[in-house]
Amino acid sequence: MDDLQNLDFALSYQTLTRNIRVLNLHPVCQSCKSWPNAIIEHPTGEEAQSDWLKLYHPPAG
Repeated sequence: MDDLQNLDFALSYQTLTRNIRVLNLHPVCQSCKSWPNAIIEHPTGEEAQSDWLKLYHPPAG
């Protein structure tokens, strides 16, 4: 971002990242692309739980 500001880029960081996403300028990460995904069914308005971390010895609290 500092480099862009030196080039007179006057927009915010959020605008920059949004435009990168919208214009598909970010390369696809092949490592992330290969991770399995699962759709978890849940009622509308209810919280969806993602079990990506298993704590085998969770704290008592």
